[in-house]
Amino acid sequence: MTTASHEPVLRLAVELPPSVNHSHKNALRRSRRTGPPYTAQVPTGQTLAWRASAFYAARRAIVAARWHPITEGKVVVELTYFWPDRRRRDTHNRIKELMDALQAAGAFANDCQALARERDFRLDADRPRVELALRRKRA
Repeated sequence: MTTASHEPVLRLAVELPPSVNHSHKNALRRSRRTGPPYTAQVPTGQTLAWRASAFYAARRAIVAARWHPITEGKVVVELTYFWPDRRRRDTHNRIKELMDALQAAGAFANDCQALARERDFRLDADRPRVELALRRKRA
């Protein structure tokens, strides 16, 4: 899709990502075969399933829009959240998983290029999601 100025925009919607507060769990690991045990943070099953779903949704959007990955410069990522209910939530705790999914799908080379801009949050009990719009940042 393009805006009136013919600036390419990639638009997509994905399910709400897990909050960073709930995306990982502690797991007991050992370093090598006989090393001392240590605790590591590993993604939960829900997080792994969300990552796969978001990756494929982003890939479909990238192909459909004929989006060219941004390899240099900055990319603006505008986010609009649609919550399932009126419970209070923190939008910032979901950005990391979103940017990682977009990078893995090839929307941009590195998520350090992404400038996340949270535009709004609304209520949509029938279809909770995050709508994203990506565009190259003008100099």
